[in-house]
Amino acid sequence: MRGLAVGDRVAYASSQSGAYAQERVISAGRVVKIPDGVSDRLAAAATLKGLTAWFLLRRTHRVARGDAVVVHAAAGGVGSS
Repeated sequence: MRGLAVGDRVAYASSQSGAYAQERVISAGRVVKIPDGVSDRLAAAATLKGLTAWFLLRRTHRVARGDAVVVHAAAGGVGSS
């Protein structure tokens, strides 16, 4: 995949086991490159939040032109204690 090189930090989401491994073989099309300056913690939180939003807007109900979307909370469970 273009834009990726050996040693790049990437993020991905998967329901398969192995997320805590130091190394993993996964298709390049299933990862996103973490930009320089973004911490691992921020990348993990943002990836989870982004995938949650994608799932709600594309899988739970496919939002179409003319639909109204109400965001009723600007916070979530990531990082909560």
